[in-house]
Amino acid sequence: MSFDTLGLAPEFVRVVADEGYTEPTPVQTQAIPLVLQGRDLLAGAQTGTGKTAAFVLPMLQLLHNADPLNSSNPAVRNAATPGRNGVGTRGHVRALVLAPTRELALQVEESVRTYGRHRPIRSVAIYGGVGFEPQARALRQGAAICKDLGVKPEFEIFDTGNLWFVKQMIKEGLVLPPPLIQLCMGIAWGAPANTEHLLAMKNFMPEGAVWSSFAISRMQMPWVANSVVNGGNVRVGLEDNLYLSKGVYASNAQLVTKARGIVEAMGARVIGPAEVRERLKIG
Repeated sequence: MSFDTLGLAPEFVRVVADEGYTEPTPVQTQAIPLVLQGRDLLAGAQTGTGKTAAFVLPMLQLLHNADPLNSSNPAVRNAATPGRNGVGTRGHVRALVLAPTRELALQVEESVRTYGRHRPIRSVAIYGGVGFEPQARALRQGAAICKDLGVKPEFEIFDTGNLWFVKQMIKEGLVLPPPLIQLCMGIAWGAPANTEHLLAMKNFMPEGAVWSSFAISRMQMPWVANSVVNGGNVRVGLEDNLYLSKGVYASNAQLVTKARGIVEAMGARVIGPAEVRERLKIG
């Protein structure tokens, strides 16, 4: 099955192809037609299986259908004024998406802009938040609990400010050496997936840190090589990328096997659990 069989307008099919997707995922195949029929739907699927597109694409299609400028009736089209009717209506919310976190709200809004870029759609992410200090207190409390239990926490880092705070917790004695750092690259509103930003993060790393890095989507496998050549470890998996190659869905095992081939071709090696524990100084 392809996206053009799901009832989407050509501009939406085109933008999906531009993003490198050739076939809909199972949740998209099942959800998109039902949403286009106006049905109520509750769906659940694994992280990274395209749930956002499963509701954003049909939502944009329904907005497209409701725009009088797209009417098959010439009289309706001629009477429509961009900016006053249809997608251009001022002062009216035509669709609302609720998300549980600020990061997810930003991700959904970015998807709306991406998939709707061939249509005059306006979108905005609106969110509240709390000051940094309450969050910092919670992170310190969590680090203290991990330390008391003898647990080695992994710190996911999205920008250099996150690294600064890890270094601060090390200074306060809340994190035992060596710290375990995961650099998350290419995620919206965080560090871009390029070598310059990776080197900036590496150069700001806490002393003695054991670090890995990953990038999402089509950058996942190129980033395996980038991380290795810059002295880091690697991470791959379906959470970050669904495809083994363009249009070919992957399993976690296939992604790990492909990454291992890249690592070994570069003269590095994959280590086992015992050596990992030794490096991280955990029992």
